[in-house]
Amino acid sequence: MTPRQQQAQAFYAARDKRTAQYGAEEGALNRPIVLSVDEVTAADRPAQVAILALVDMLFRVHRKVRLDLPDVTMATGERLEDVAIAAAFAIDPFQRPKGLPVDGEVRLHLTTTGSSEAADVMGTWNGGRAEVHIRGAGPLGAEAARHSANAGHTDVLGAATTACLVAAAAFAMVHGREPTPAAINLLTRTSGIGAGTDSAIGPLDVGNVDVIGGGAVGHALTYWANVFGVIGTWNVIDGDDAEIHNTNRCAGMTVADAGWPNGVPVGVARKKAETAARNNGSRATTAWFHELPAERPRPDLLLVLANEHGVRDAVAQRGEPLLLHATTSANWTAELHRHIPGRDDCPACRLPTKTQASFACSEGHADPTDGQSGDAALPFLSAASGLLLCAALLDLRTDRHLLEGRDNHWLAHLELPLGSPIQSAIHRGTTCVHHLPPRARKTIQAAQPRRWDHIDDLT
Repeated sequence: MTPRQQQAQAFYAARDKRTAQYGAEEGALNRPIVLSVDEVTAADRPAQVAILALVDMLFRVHRKVRLDLPDVTMATGERLEDVAIAAAFAIDPFQRPKGLPVDGEVRLHLTTTGSSEAADVMGTWNGGRAEVHIRGAGPLGAEAARHSANAGHTDVLGAATTACLVAAAAFAMVHGREPTPAAINLLTRTSGIGAGTDSAIGPLDVGNVDVIGGGAVGHALTYWANVFGVIGTWNVIDGDDAEIHNTNRCAGMTVADAGWPNGVPVGVARKKAETAARNNGSRATTAWFHELPAERPRPDLLLVLANEHGVRDAVAQRGEPLLLHATTSANWTAELHRHIPGRDDCPACRLPTKTQASFACSEGHADPTDGQSGDAALPFLSAASGLLLCAALLDLRTDRHLLEGRDNHWLAHLELPLGSPIQSAIHRGTTCVHHLPPRARKTIQAAQPRRWDHIDDLT
């Protein structure tokens, strides 16, 4: 074994610890994968978003990924292939993304023209509707997305969702499982025939935002926020350092960020808040939320993406009119949570500390029978959770369906099982002991009025 091979062995052992705990097998992670896209599709920005997102997800867990990309120049003037390869090497410096085809490759293909390239997994989209086809079989109500020369360099929701579905299907397939073809729309939180093409474009315009937690879902949120664009000031709050095992699921985080430049542990780690904030130009606060001054100005919106130091309890008692957060679960789900005082429960009631092992932010058991997997994770779960939250913010800015109805918990099943991959739930808030009474909330809000305070008048 050469010195470089020894370095690779040490790198994968350290980085893939959580991936292995999730149930991943060494042989499956080494199974070759090829990602391709037809030239017509690749010319549009939505496809480029999907390709680069897939590169970010695939290279964080799989060890033999080959890229078969057409010679396309992006709006930035850069070649798509050059950008993709640079991103791949920043995540995993031991790969050969331009290697030669090998036998047994799992073939992933993106298209809006119907060109399947005999793919094992084909991803396509139309507006906000994303589809994943398995070995030529599409979901119920499948329609080949019609390509248009004006297909829009702004409507990327369906393409981004497709990337998450393709990454999930690829992971299942290399492990010998046969995922089910699926169609979902994360804006309307619908699936199958009911998943229409409704979509929304950025920017995310919900005011000044505090993102509490720079872990995997926090990174995914800011990664997608950069894709959609942001109006307002965002601040990522997290006091933790980046570690090499975080790079298996944190979108945009590089091995150098974790102190492993070129795959060798000789560097200094950055703060998670910094790497998450870098994704979309947010501010970074490298301290824990409970360490911040109580008299800090209120943000317009507060997103709860952390679970340590009693943060869920503390945030629930701040008198905010709306709290949103996203998680992953132990059951291959990406989840969106809404909390409106007087109507819904709070984050601490819904996800109490004693159940953190089941709902830890972007961490959970892949195999619930394995008691060693309480800290496991996979990148497409976190990516889908962050995208669900971005879709909710897009909706909040426009139609505000998110605020309607009793449903306040939505789940996207990335295992792609038989049946609906999108489900919803209702958690009633009548017994919540953390939300402040209405008069106390109004007093806090009157002292520092913010954009969404009127929601408290709707309950």
